Amino acid sequence: MQLPVLGSTTHLANSEAHLPVAASELCNSDPLLKWLMRLPGGGSWRVTTLAVCVHAVFCLGGGSAVSFHYARLGHEFLSIFDLRELPLALFVYLVAAPAIWTLYEGQPRWILQTFSELSSNGVILRRRQTLSLEAYLRQTICRPLSSPWYFAIALVAGLTGVVMVASTAYPAHYRYFFGEPTIWFLLSRSYFWVLWVPAVLFVPVYMVAWLFIRQVFALRSLHSMYGNFRLMPVPFHPDRCNGVAAVGEYAMKTARAFVFFAGWVFIMTTFPMLFKIPMRLDATTLLPLIVYPIALPVLLLGPVWSTHRAMCHAKSRALEILAVQMRALLSRTDTTVLVETPTERTLAPYAMIQTVSAQYRLLDKEYHTWPFHLPGITRLGLTATVTWLYYAVSVLMSLYSRV
Repeated sequence: MQLPVLGSTTHLANSEAHLPVAASELCNSDPLLKWLMRLPGGGSWRVTTLAVCVHAVFCLGGGSAVSFHYARLGHEFLSIFDLRELPLALFVYLVAAPAIWTLYEGQPRWILQTFSELSSNGVILRRRQTLSLEAYLRQTICRPLSSPWYFAIALVAGLTGVVMVASTAYPAHYRYFFGEPTIWFLLSRSYFWVLWVPAVLFVPVYMVAWLFIRQVFALRSLHSMYGNFRLMPVPFHPDRCNGVAAVGEYAMKTARAFVFFAGWVFIMTTFPMLFKIPMRLDATTLLPLIVYPIALPVLLLGPVWSTHRAMCHAKSRALEILAVQMRALLSRTDTTVLVETPTERTLAPYAMIQTVSAQYRLLDKEYHTWPFHLPGITRLGLTATVTWLYYAVSVLMSLYSRV
């Protein structure tokens, strides 16, 4: 009886040799991203550098000019140079905002890289010969994202963010003003509307809307992929996840971004406590304690759930093949003969059973069911836990101080 060969690559001939889908095809209706992709050079560093320069000039430079001007006129306000404002300003404009730009520019490449690595690893086998992986991606992601409606949605989201923040009536001695009547970016209406609002409000919200839209289509494509293609895991693959580590990497990139921006929100919320300004214990403060530990697993497992199910099915299928062989060998083997009169002829079936049993145990160990690296998922879990504990302790300290 012939045994299946572990890690057989006979299915590679039916997988895609390459994936000639450009990242620009995911931004046909997004003029800002198309322009960013045309910048000279390569990689995300060019967009990150541009974002740092824009915010350094428009926000930090403009804020410095506004603070100097109104300080000379004798106005009372929270200056950008105030030590209660400067650390937050540096973090927001030189770290958080450029991070949004980097995610926005990199997301299309990460989506296509996920499918490209699955293709090059030879783990995707066509179910219908008329549909290639390239055609599938254009059908499920590229063409839908070309609709001008999604540009309109992102545009409306950006404008809505502007209206909501700009129309807010900040009360006197607002907690983030640290006892001052107002703050530097609200002093000059021309600076506020011409420079600060576009750079800090409209563009980031517009980008976040596109991040959400593309994520929805990427998840939909991943979830429906296994109805059009068959997953053929490769044991002992160098990626240590049977050739599907790219899906887990994409999920962890999304989860790491969420942890980063959740940490940003937590720092912004708790920063005034350093200057003995109590935390506001309302719904907007307490809700993240509940939402964060729920949203993070959803973001992490959402992209990989269908892959996890396909990996479980592939493992069960591979083990069942060996189990059928084992049952057939056992049904034809007289165990009493092996005990009473063992000979070379009678020991042969027993040796075959041992071989199949060893291969079954090896497959059970080497066929994984999650596309995650254990060290990577452990580091992410520790970072996420520490971030949540920091905020939880801050809330508890605020509650204790009011008792």
